Amino acid sequence: MTYCRNKTGFTVIEAMLAAVILAIAAAGVILPFSSGASLEAEGVRLAQAAALASNLMEKIASKPITDPDTQTAGDYDDVKDYDGYEESQGQIKDPAGDLITSSEYAPFSRQVTCDDVRLAQQSDLFSPTCVQVTVTVAYNGRTMATLTRLVSK
Repeated sequence: MTYCRNKTGFTVIEAMLAAVILAIAAAGVILPFSSGASLEAEGVRLAQAAALASNLMEKIASKPITDPDTQTAGDYDDVKDYDGYEESQGQIKDPAGDLITSSEYAPFSRQVTCDDVRLAQQSDLFSPTCVQVTVTVAYNGRTMATLTRLVSK
């Protein structure tokens, strides 16, 4: 039997070693692109959350502090009516009050708190002239944006 030592080509071990080196190199090149894409998606969600918080805050701030119709409480015609207001996931409304049906807004939720603020020179005999409104927007339960504003008469 004679063995031919002049064979050209790769052995199985050489081919496997080349495949491993190529996989490591490819992962090093692809990883920054995939992490960049996830950061971009996070930025889009932050911008959407900020816009949702701002829209709701503007709607609330446009209302008077005191109830113009004292007969009906909780009708969202004044700032204090929004205390405890909440929109759960998939129930976000646009400024006109219509439900947003777009799937990209489905994971968002919003809630509002309103607290009376008494100024230092104001006595306890008078009703508060300012309300601190806080709008919190969450994405899948994780807070993405919190907007706080002092609303006055």
